[in-house]
Amino acid sequence: MVIYVIKGIYEIFKNDIKTVKRNPIAIAVLLVIICVPSLYALVNLQATWDPYSKTSNIGVAVVDDDLGFDYGIHYDLGGTLSDQLKNNADFNWQFVDRETAIEGVKNGKYYAAVIFPDNFSQELFTASDPPTVELMVNDKLGPIAPRITTTGVDAIITSGVDAVQSKIKFSSMDQNGVEEGTVELEKEHVYSTDNYGSTLAPFYIAIALWIGGIMSVAFITIRVKSEKKYQSTSVYLGRMGLFLIITFSQTLITSLGLILILNIQTSSSTLFILTTVFIGLCFMIIAYSLTSTFGNIGKIFVILLLLLQISTTGGTFPPELLSPLFRDVHTYLTFTYAIGALREVISGVLWSNYWYCIEILAVFTISAFILTLLLKGKLNRGTTKTEERLKKTGLFQV
Repeated sequence: MVIYVIKGIYEIFKNDIKTVKRNPIAIAVLLVIICVPSLYALVNLQATWDPYSKTSNIGVAVVDDDLGFDYGIHYDLGGTLSDQLKNNADFNWQFVDRETAIEGVKNGKYYAAVIFPDNFSQELFTASDPPTVELMVNDKLGPIAPRITTTGVDAIITSGVDAVQSKIKFSSMDQNGVEEGTVELEKEHVYSTDNYGSTLAPFYIAIALWIGGIMSVAFITIRVKSEKKYQSTSVYLGRMGLFLIITFSQTLITSLGLILILNIQTSSSTLFILTTVFIGLCFMIIAYSLTSTFGNIGKIFVILLLLLQISTTGGTFPPELLSPLFRDVHTYLTFTYAIGALREVISGVLWSNYWYCIEILAVFTISAFILTLLLKGKLNRGTTKTEERLKKTGLFQV
């Protein structure tokens, strides 16, 4: 019996390879399936690689209404900062009046407007708190650009105000009545990441590899069409060979593309490639096993898992910010551990964390593998009947 099963596995795999070699259309389709995950990862990560280095095209209006303030001499803090911004290339600064700035922010011409009020300089000398700068931001222009603008502009203006305050304080014998009550924050980055793209890479890689699995099970049939009847185990393991070759190619191209094209940060390029390949194999085996066991319903499960994992596994927002239900669910999803392992490889490996993530991924994969071996033969008849009923409706492609 075992020899018969092994023989069937070999025959199915051999026939699959022959079929691909003899059919140019099959080769073309497989090449598309293989390349799509890498394109998804590269395009998305390139777009978000280092957004703060590309802000020079973002329009920000500057309004200087500051009337200045006489304190021995005339101080014009608004004018000084405006002159500094003219020489600053971080944003596309547009110097306009208040009405133009407000209208421009509302209609989307400017992402934000910086307004130095008429009492700006006066507050420097008479108010106990730091002088106030008005910052208007149009949040309707998207979730990312307004936040990039707010963060960047805030840093630039704060730095400028601090510089002017220090200059006024230390250049005057009587300190002009300006008192410092400042706190210096000393930052230490643990496992720092070079850029925003490298930080997001684990999330996009996980999505890309899962999409690779979805495309594979969507385009390549799980069933073996042959005059010879094979055991369900032979069919499952025999056809799996082609899927594993596909995912190996997908992951290798994706990882090499990120290293060679985007120069992604890694603690070890070799470990990054091996980890990506391992994750891809795990994802493919799970997607293939679900489809092999449950047919087209299994494909639905694979898609639903993608949707669930995108929002609940901490790829962008911490799981702690989610509702209690999703906060509990994320520990049972593969993305959580795939992203965790990739973060270790990219930002610096803490081996206990890395191996924990790898082990959990292995447990998920082995469980899917064993359950399929146990259930596939028993569920095959019911799965086939369900698909036949769906086919008879004329609405579903089975």
